[in-house]
Amino acid sequence: MNQGGVGRKRSILHAVFFISVSLSSQISLAWPSDRIPFRLSKGHHILVAVSLNDGEGLTFAVDTGTTYTMVDRRVAREHNLKPGKPKMVSVAGKRVKVYDTEIPRICFGPTCFESVNARICDLSSFDGLDGLLGLELFRRKGLTLDFNENYLEFQATDGLISSQAFVTALAFVPLRVQCADQTLVFMLDSAGIDLILFEERVRDVIPLKRTGLRQRVQGAGASFSVEKVVVPDLSIGHLQFENQTAYLSTEPPHGVLHGIIGLGGLGLNRLSLDYERRRVSWE
Repeated sequence: MNQGGVGRKRSILHAVFFISVSLSSQISLAWPSDRIPFRLSKGHHILVAVSLNDGEGLTFAVDTGTTYTMVDRRVAREHNLKPGKPKMVSVAGKRVKVYDTEIPRICFGPTCFESVNARICDLSSFDGLDGLLGLELFRRKGLTLDFNENYLEFQATDGLISSQAFVTALAFVPLRVQCADQTLVFMLDSAGIDLILFEERVRDVIPLKRTGLRQRVQGAGASFSVEKVVVPDLSIGHLQFENQTAYLSTEPPHGVLHGIIGLGGLGLNRLSLDYERRRVSWE
């Protein structure tokens, strides 16, 4: 037997194995398996690929204004989700009929959740979406959205520049904003880009430059008839805005909210929801 040949073969195999392990480690470090890629739609929805009960090819949107994960009724039929009794609820500012259900298994690549409470409803008007991912799912582990590399993780991220406590039991993510020495509370809209103010809440609270120009804008999935205005200054943690364009709505305010703030208009690098510590953070 040629001992030299065997030795050379072993050396080559060891080298190949080492290179494979090294490349594999680099790929893992470059894109960890728990990072789930997303893309932004023209309507500013954060879209992710989803599989239900091991079926693939579905597209869901992250929705910070919805409590439960919503599944389109067509998708529910195709994946044998059993509907419960009907009820009327508010979805993206609209009253719609929904049916309670449970998703046995929902996966985002290698990341899976089991026994997920959900609602079945008609989402045919939502840009062809198969479903909406609600806050109830994010409460399990937390959520991080990275807008530089376009990925999300089902875990919170520590050490971001700005952070504030938030009430985790609400059906939306509240964000406190400073304006003219006043603290205002806004609903964070994951699919929005505009700042919408409820006139009834802000009329005698903050200075506004009125323009008289009226138009319609989208916020929290609903359409608002608004007047374009300018807010002299406002701050959200370390973010400072001067002469910020906003839209004044005469619609009745939602609870304690002063308005709706679109996530896409903040220019964030990262956003983190930490339900265990009850913190929302961003930078």
